[in-house]
This record gives sequence, structure tokens and C-alpha cells, in this order.
Amino acid sequence: AKILWIWGIGAGIFAAYQVFCLFRFRRRIRRTCLLVENEELLRVFDECLQAAGFPGGTEGRNLMQTGKIRLLSSDLVRTPMITGFFRICLILPEIEMSETEAKMIFAHELVHFKRKDLWRKAVVSLARSLHWFNPAIHLLAAGLDYFCELSCDAQVVREMNRREREAYGMMLLNLLDRARGRTGISRIALTDQKKGLKKRLSHMLHYEKGSKAAAVIAGTLVAVILSAGMLTGCAFF
Repeated sequence: AKILWIWGIGAGIFAAYQVFCLFRFRRRIRRTCLLVENEELLRVFDECLQAAGFPGGTEGRNLMQTGKIRLLSSDLVRTPMITGFFRICLILPEIEMSETEAKMIFAHELVHFKRKDLWRKAVVSLARSLHWFNPAIHLLAAGLDYFCELSCDAQVVREMNRREREAYGMMLLNLLDRARGRTGISRIALTDQKKGLKKRLSHMLHYEKGSKAAAVIAGTLVAVILSAGMLTGCAFF
């Protein structure tokens, strides 16, 4: 009974802390976010929506700004990120970016949106709460984020030639460089340490069409984390 109480209190505290961080992030973002009104960026985003299989034109513009996806900017974020579960927001840092960079950023974030990666992270967070005392689960969760980014990269570059892939890699490096000189919130995936980013670039340059290694690894990690979390819950109940 004591072990059950200790486990339950630990799980509750861990879950409460994650929820607190999420709401604190949302509150900070809401204070600083503005709808993107740059017509060039909106045009590029509209093209990327169509390329990703979403409606374009006026219908796409409505989807962007009043429907399921809103395109926002904030001086609080250092790298692009997609947030929200029911009302999705794609938040851009307030930095200058070329049309090519914008296309690559949008393509990457829309892959996250289509694959419902935010829901995957929520489920993994639940598993981490259930298995809060096991450091291996937290390491696996971090690895999952990394391999999901690899999978997104592979999806973006699958139709690119080597020169275009190198340009995509340079975009990631430029974002990393810009993030160093700014304060605020960043997504670890795009501001990874040099070693991790070099691995991502290597995977992109040597990616072969039809290869699903990153997706398989990510799926395996999800299964392991969820299984561990459920086994923990069953062990106590």
C-alpha cells in the first residue's frame, strides 16, 4: 500500500508539473503572438498547404487564420514550432527568412501536423508520468523526439536532389545560429547540439527514397514507452 501511495503521488506530481509547464508556455505565448499579415509569407504558406494536401486559395487562407491552423509570429520563440491540440498554431520567430527557408520550415511543420505528433507527445508524457521513477523511459522519450525529427526530415527531403537537401541542411544550421543570439523559447529539435544536428544532416544527405528506418525506430520507441507505462500501471493495480 505504501508503494502504491508513493507511486501515485510521484505520478501526480510529475503530471501536474507537465501540465503547469504547458499552461505557463501557452500564457506566455498568448501575450506575445500576432497573426502573420505578411502577404509573401501567407502566399508561401498557402502553397505549402496545397502541396501537403490541404485546400488552397481563399479556403486555405481561412484554414490558416480562422480554422484549424493559425500562422502566428512571436518574439518569444527562437525557432519555428507547432502547438495546440484542437486549434493548431504554427508560430514563427520574428526573424527575416527567405522564401526558400519559409517553404522548408512550413513543409517540416506540416508533416508534424499531418502525423498528429502533438498527440503522440501527449501520450508519451502520460507514459512518463506513470513511469516517473524510471530514467530509462525519460531517455527513450528524448530519443523518440529525435527520431521523429529524422522522420520528418526524411519526409521533407524525399523528392529533393542533393543540392536541395544541402540547402535544407543550411536552413537548419542558420536557425541554430540565429537561435544562439536570442533569448526565449526554442524547440530542442531545431536547436540541437552540433553533434545531434550533424547526424540529422548526414541522414538527410544519405536518405534513400522508400527508406522508413527513422519512422520504424520512432514507432518502436513509442511502443516501448507505452508498454513500460502500462506495465507499471498494471503492476500497481
